[in-house]
Amino acid sequence: MMDYRQMIREQLGEGWRFIKAYNAFESGEMRIIAADETGREHRYILVDGKLTEKP
Repeated sequence: MMDYRQMIREQLGEGWRFIKAYNAFESGEMRIIAADETGREHRYILVDGKLTEKP
């Protein structure tokens, strides 16, 4: 099983925290929600092990 907390720490930095990961069935994307240091949530798509911010 993938450690999303570790991935967020490595790619986004120490101030970020993992909120939720889910599979978007309509598109087949793995989506991850993470919060920045202020608590604001950001949505990401996991592509080839890299987090890409969802517009």
